[in-house]
Amino acid sequence: MRIQRERIEYGTEFLKVLDSKSKKEFIDILNARKIIEGYQARLAAINITPDIAEEMKNAIDLQAKHSKKEISAEYDALFHKLISSVAGNKVLDVMLDLLRQDGQLGPALVYIRKQMKTSIVVDHEKIMAAIVSNDPDAAEQAMVVHIENLIKDVKKYWEKISI
Repeated sequence: MRIQRERIEYGTEFLKVLDSKSKKEFIDILNARKIIEGYQARLAAINITPDIAEEMKNAIDLQAKHSKKEISAEYDALFHKLISSVAGNKVLDVMLDLLRQDGQLGPALVYIRKQMKTSIVVDHEKIMAAIVSNDPDAAEQAMVVHIENLIKDVKKYWEKISI
């Protein structure tokens, strides 16, 4: 019972942090994602199947098509979820789901990248190429660079709106 109660308390505290909208917590969430998703990309490069590779390509194609005319985080989330699934680590998969559970985070990041005139699609293509090539080091590095690009854009955007 004590362990169960502690888990609930820690879980509640974790959810409070995820619900925050400050610049620092936003960046903290991205840094946590960088660690988790970097390792998931590494595992995905080891476990990739032709079917998942095709789904990833389709998600990127749809994202590229829709990013020109609308702000849509749907295909971004699908791409990251495919990597998480093929990585095969259920604990990391659930952790990522928790980090991404805020329905505003994905659209906010897509909006920020549009405002900063940077492309998620380019990053995703590099990640996918490394995963499909079965190169765990390159896949992890490409994901880390992707999340670091998001962090840079968030910082630049915050500076822009704070002026």
